[in-house]
Amino acid sequence: MLTDKILEFMKKEAYKPLTAEDLAEEMELKGEDLGDLWKVLEKLENNGDIIKTRYDKYGVPERMNLLVGKLSTSAKGYGFLIPDKSKWPNEPDVFIPPGAMMSAMHHDRVVVRIHCPSGLGKSRDGEIIRVVERANERIVGTFEASRNFGFVTPDDPRLGQDIFIPKDDKNVVKNGRIVD
Repeated sequence: MLTDKILEFMKKEAYKPLTAEDLAEEMELKGEDLGDLWKVLEKLENNGDIIKTRYDKYGVPERMNLLVGKLSTSAKGYGFLIPDKSKWPNEPDVFIPPGAMMSAMHHDRVVVRIHCPSGLGKSRDGEIIRVVERANERIVGTFEASRNFGFVTPDDPRLGQDIFIPKDDKNVVKNGRIVD
């Protein structure tokens, strides 16, 4: 299967991120596999199995000092990444300070750049660079209106941030109302 071939190649052979064209050439893809390459790369990227850089190059997170996992947040604004895949059995979670949370919320699946890689048992921190999958499709909170916009303060303090609501004359909600 092409998905497995790409992942295996990128983990073993591709020491640096490659463009889709370079990947196809290096893997000597032909025919149907070549035609399916972009669709498979998009699927792998959406799953967080590979990362696309700002230069349109693809690589596996573990070779790029990145981790993919589930975010666990605190009401105080910081969080911890619980990695999907660990190099070691007791690999520590990654601390995410309040200023490095991006727009991520509790239980979102995210990609984190590690700032302090360390040995087993030592703490490390990082910053969220991408939200792969949102965990919270519905959020319950209190609506507050201002002149040009509104916002919802989530009932769950671990969600960490208010949600901006653009002004829309069709959907008028009164201040203090509980919404979802």
